[in-house]
Amino acid sequence: MGKSPFRVILRIIHYVVALTTFVKQWLLKYPVFPFKKTDIASVQSDARKLKKLPLHLGLLVLEDEFSYADIARLILWSSAMGISFVSVYDVNGLVKFNEKVLAAEVQKQKGLQTDSEKIKTDIYICCGIKRVDAKRLSSPQTTVFLLSMDDGFQSIVNITRSIYSRVKCKQMKVSEIDPHSLDTVFQEETGYPDPDMVIRFGQTESLLGFMPWQVRLTEILSLPSHQCLEYKTFRSVLLSYGNTQQRFGK
Repeated sequence: MGKSPFRVILRIIHYVVALTTFVKQWLLKYPVFPFKKTDIASVQSDARKLKKLPLHLGLLVLEDEFSYADIARLILWSSAMGISFVSVYDVNGLVKFNEKVLAAEVQKQKGLQTDSEKIKTDIYICCGIKRVDAKRLSSPQTTVFLLSMDDGFQSIVNITRSIYSRVKCKQMKVSEIDPHSLDTVFQEETGYPDPDMVIRFGQTESLLGFMPWQVRLTEILSLPSHQCLEYKTFRSVLLSYGNTQQRFGK
């Protein structure tokens, strides 16, 4: 007896789904069709046209699959724009675990630039929330923090310990503890500002533990995915941020 048309159709669907999944995973690991290279001079020119830029940009990758080539590209665009701090966050810390992979991808893409278009700003990548050396702040640099949910909770623990120590040593009164003083303590501990803007990648309508205290006044914008993100989309999001007016509850 021959196979029923229904079984044949099911088998064809199975093969198509399996092939699609394989090709998608293969392309993410070994991109055959490289992105159209964006001229760094154009990125810098766009930055000068924006009304404002975030000093600290958060990139929340809330997706199951990661493309380190695309994350590296976002970091390079941010650096070319003149953004001083970039925090790359995923819940489980997979990006942080693969710090060397991301760093190698950043260097690889920087190496593809010609001498005339090379980004003059250094890119410093570190794991976790760490204090930024004052010397680094005085030089042209983009500092990249690789964060996970643990770092968000730990930042609150560190602030609590610092305030407790100050109160105990009579450097601060309990009556002086308010949101403004907490912000001050955090920035003194870390040496860098809270995120001005966060781009959330994925379908999850949550920050899933990203710097819970520091994002009270952060502008949050969402995109479906970080994978294969075009520069014009990145520019459009920054343009939206530049046109917002933060009234801080007034």
